[in-house]
Amino acid sequence: MKWACGRCERLFEQSQLIGQDVGPMICRECASGRREPQVLEPLVVTPGLWKPAAMLVAGAIVIVIGILAVTVWPTLYRYDHANFGGGDVLVRIHRFSGKVEALAGGTTGWVEVSKGSSSKPTPLPSDQLAKLTGGLEVTYGWIFADIYNGTERALDKVIVQVTVLEGSKGAPVLVLRRIYALTSTGGGPLSSSKFTADCGFTIATGQTYQWGIVSATWK
Repeated sequence: MKWACGRCERLFEQSQLIGQDVGPMICRECASGRREPQVLEPLVVTPGLWKPAAMLVAGAIVIVIGILAVTVWPTLYRYDHANFGGGDVLVRIHRFSGKVEALAGGTTGWVEVSKGSSSKPTPLPSDQLAKLTGGLEVTYGWIFADIYNGTERALDKVIVQVTVLEGSKGAPVLVLRRIYALTSTGGGPLSSSKFTADCGFTIATGQTYQWGIVSATWK
């Protein structure tokens, strides 16, 4: 079994160590003064080295909190319900831009509710109306139309006539026939855009509807 020198901490046989009056046993070299005592240098910490790392960590935490605040809570949209023509429609409002969108039925999805245009509209020439094509859906008191504008002009409004019928195909009964001005935030030339209008009614069971473009204006 070997023992450690109380001064240089090297291992020796017990016979090679010399006892002291006070303190642990030491080796003969340490006792004769031929070996200097081992002195441990103190740990020096340079002030300020921790600050850049702490600032990086704090910055990363702030960025993560900011991302969560925008995308998780609160969310980008505030959801609500609105009553249009006796029907309850789910709407969402963008918290930053204020844009309002309504959830249309079927495969239409979210459609922006247009506030109209402030520019002075001009009637679209009658020979250009045939270049406006698309589909229309009446749901929850709203009209949603996907119109392709095949003209070189930016559309302002599309005027449509909606006819609601009820009964058998052989002798349907006219329920209503109305004219609606559909507006959109798009309407650019040679492109498809979503047009909407509040129609004030819903299609009941057993009813069908027909529609057609009457006129349009451009801006």
